[in-house]
Amino acid sequence: PRIPSLWHISSRRSYSSSNSYYYGQESKGNYDTGYPNWGSLEAPVIDLTNSHDTRLSFRYWLDKEQYHDYAALEVLDSDQRWRPIYYFSTPTAGEWRVADVYLSEFDGKKIKLRFYFNTLDEHKNAYEGLYIDDFVVFTPPFLP
Repeated sequence: PRIPSLWHISSRRSYSSSNSYYYGQESKGNYDTGYPNWGSLEAPVIDLTNSHDTRLSFRYWLDKEQYHDYAALEVLDSDQRWRPIYYFSTPTAGEWRVADVYLSEFDGKKIKLRFYFNTLDEHKNAYEGLYIDDFVVFTPPFLP
């Protein structure tokens, strides 16, 4: 069966407030549903039409099967296909990490971003999952 996406707002862990976005089951503290599961957390459209040197910064906490489960930040490209621009490959060993992703190749456009998680199968899914916090887009002001 198809399991609903496990993305939700959680108070289990957070970096700078009392909540973060979490891919996992609140009650169990992992993403083991007994079945393959996947889901995405989409940001609203980000308007970069008047931007330059744009950068995205966010904090994340990750506990996943390192070589099998897939987690990435993806952008909807001009062909209307999601493509990865940041991979979550290595668990963070119980710490929050900061990610800086340069978005300048999308300056002058409107973009969609999403965090995507996929277990690929039903095996080895008793890991806590992925938390996202403090998602901020930076662009320096235009100078005359």
